[in-house]
Amino acid sequence: MHMKKISLKKGILIGICFLLVTSDILAGEIIVPWRAKKEIVKQGSSFEIWFKKEPSESIISITLSGPFNSVPLRIKQNKTGLWYFDDYTHATYNCNLSVAVPSGTPIELYDLLVKTSTGTYTSRSAVKVIDKYLNHYYICHFTDPHVAVSWANNGNATAPVMQALGEIISVIDPELAICTGDNIIGFSRTKEIPASFSRRWDAFWDGPAPDGFGGVHNIRVPVFATTGNNDYDKFKAIQDTDKMYKLSDWNTFCGMRVFGFSYDQTRFLAFDDFLGELKDHALFTGTCKDFPELQVTALEKYLSVAGPGKLRIVLQHSPVRVNEAFCNNHQVPLVLSGHIHKDQETTIGTTPTKVCATENVCFAEYWSPGYPPPASAFTKIRIVEVTNNAIVSNRTVNVMDYIHVMNGLKDGKLLTISYDKPNKGKDSSVTATIVNKTDYSFPGCKIRFVMPKGKYSIDKGVIQQSFSNDLVTVCDVKIPVGSSSSISVTIK
Repeated sequence: MHMKKISLKKGILIGICFLLVTSDILAGEIIVPWRAKKEIVKQGSSFEIWFKKEPSESIISITLSGPFNSVPLRIKQNKTGLWYFDDYTHATYNCNLSVAVPSGTPIELYDLLVKTSTGTYTSRSAVKVIDKYLNHYYICHFTDPHVAVSWANNGNATAPVMQALGEIISVIDPELAICTGDNIIGFSRTKEIPASFSRRWDAFWDGPAPDGFGGVHNIRVPVFATTGNNDYDKFKAIQDTDKMYKLSDWNTFCGMRVFGFSYDQTRFLAFDDFLGELKDHALFTGTCKDFPELQVTALEKYLSVAGPGKLRIVLQHSPVRVNEAFCNNHQVPLVLSGHIHKDQETTIGTTPTKVCATENVCFAEYWSPGYPPPASAFTKIRIVEVTNNAIVSNRTVNVMDYIHVMNGLKDGKLLTISYDKPNKGKDSSVTATIVNKTDYSFPGCKIRFVMPKGKYSIDKGVIQQSFSNDLVTVCDVKIPVGSSSSISVTIK
């Protein structure tokens, strides 16, 4: 919500007020791209970084860091000021950077490193560099993982399911993935609150310590996230007085709450239809009390700057609190949502707009006392197929038997990749096998081969890219995998 610059006098007052809420207005911090809102940028193009810094702090360098390479970025612009990134909470940043990605940068999902005079700040899995926008591409939608649902009882019980989900989506290799809220469980089922509220958010984004697996930043595609009614970390927040707490909690641990982003001529528009509500567990009907004009204004401002594009997709948590007037005005054909823990598709408005909820990834009911067992053992993702900036298909796919995954059984994941050798740059010939037990034919699964430095050929598929560092050569292979089938690719 990069709405407006704030006057110095008003900015000082807002800064003091916000300091009382978040206590970190002047702490070094990346605001964008970070956690909820990532960046997808073409080689040779530029993007913006919004940063909070101390008055005496100076920017030294900015780098993209991948698993096999590092890319220094040229700083084109370094503005200081005071701007809102959330007009409702008055959350701010004070440094606006524009940076250029060099031509020829390898296709990769990178960490963003901002080095300043006081330290280096990292935003994990923040920037996806691509070589071109695809005319035909895929979006993966999942929802309601409720990470750390059992934290007070037996730790982060959802971690194995989230790790499996990450491995599956990484093989599918969509252009982006979206989680539409209830990313964490929010309030504890007991009064045993973790010592640090950030632990649940860290578990969702980066995976639980000490192994770090099971966080969405381990998915090798950019994951964007919207708010949900459980997306705050406090025991039974008081609905009226803790409303601002919930919003600032999201700002602190996830960044932007209402935002737009683009992929070519597709515009994605993220609403917050819950955290601003006075009664976050009230009946989910009717117009959201705080479904505010501020959000509509911010997203329309984004569309006026980015352009309307040729396709607009709304992202939010509940399928029954859609801003129908906004969808009509902007001819939105699709809303991706969650919340109800089941598949549902309804149609509203004059476009018409299809509102889709997807069965959730980690059933909160399975681990929470007092809840009945879920109706299905399967976890689903929704796959949206876009061709020439128009939606050509949209359906859900069972991708794992999550109970088998929880029990450590090998048949839990319905889409897997395996290598006949360690695939760590030591063997000059490696065979990878993808097994697809789903009923969906994936047109462009990804296999990454890590080989000794050299030149290689493959017996199937297409080499998307090949690049080397001082130690290894990385070859990314794209290959179609039919439903209920398997395929092997050998590189040598």
